[in-house]
Amino acid sequence: MPQPEFLEAVAVEKLVSKVQLQNYEPGEFTRIGGRTLNETIELVANFPWQEYRQPAFVKLTGPSVTIEHPSGKFLKVGLYYNNSFCLYYCDENEKLQVSVVPDLKDCFAAITAIYNNADTFVSHQKAPFYEDPKKHFVTNSFEYTVTKARILNFLLYPTIFDTFIILLIFTLGFTDWEVFTNILGIAIAGGLFAIINGPNVYLFLDYYYYSQDLCLQLAKGHANFYFGPKAKPREYLKEDIQLILILSHHGSRNPWGSNTVFEIIFKNGEVIRIPNLLIKTTVFVEKFLAQQIEWKHKFFATV
Repeated sequence: MPQPEFLEAVAVEKLVSKVQLQNYEPGEFTRIGGRTLNETIELVANFPWQEYRQPAFVKLTGPSVTIEHPSGKFLKVGLYYNNSFCLYYCDENEKLQVSVVPDLKDCFAAITAIYNNADTFVSHQKAPFYEDPKKHFVTNSFEYTVTKARILNFLLYPTIFDTFIILLIFTLGFTDWEVFTNILGIAIAGGLFAIINGPNVYLFLDYYYYSQDLCLQLAKGHANFYFGPKAKPREYLKEDIQLILILSHHGSRNPWGSNTVFEIIFKNGEVIRIPNLLIKTTVFVEKFLAQQIEWKHKFFATV
């Protein structure tokens, strides 16, 4: 099987290397730090590869060690079938290349090459397609705060969509259709807005004023997370959680059914509440074990 070839150049003293473990999500790493070539080789050599020798872990984000170069290129050492290893190389242009190698000796050669600022990683093996390969190499902070983009995404549906429909009805009040008059059209539009979007607007404001100065730092694979004021969030341990309640009006036809509050109940009785203005529901539930979560109906999910 073809092996990678590297070009030797001027070596750098230290590069950032980092570790991924099972159940980590793209961009999630631990043991992040600058290391010399020998320290990084030692990190790879001492990684518990045999512990993770399972087909499910043969993937770009899985148990692995990643080395990043300041020029913007990355090398990841991961698992492959039949006790072999897979080298994933992402260059400055986000082009992904892979090479399967039989043992760690070939991995050490690849690591040495990136420390020597090798310009080329040659592989004749076809790399799998990833829409955004670099997200599997770049460290993500997994910090969730109330931003303009998050507000727009939160309001896009149903509030903005419903408002558009209501405006269409409103324009009927200015047509010469006999069914409508100007007053009737305006009244219908105003009434529909109050009925449909009134609760959404109220819940949005409730969530916004509660969480505008809060920060949540939460990753799937880590045993801890941080939540609280942006200046000084508090650390919590996932193992201390007794139950997570997902509170919302779960009716599919309910106009405010997507507004949700996550209520985390700890074993010591402490409770924290996180609205889905801070983090999307689908993203939040992926961070915890399914057995920790209980979906609970709440007619009006305020914080």
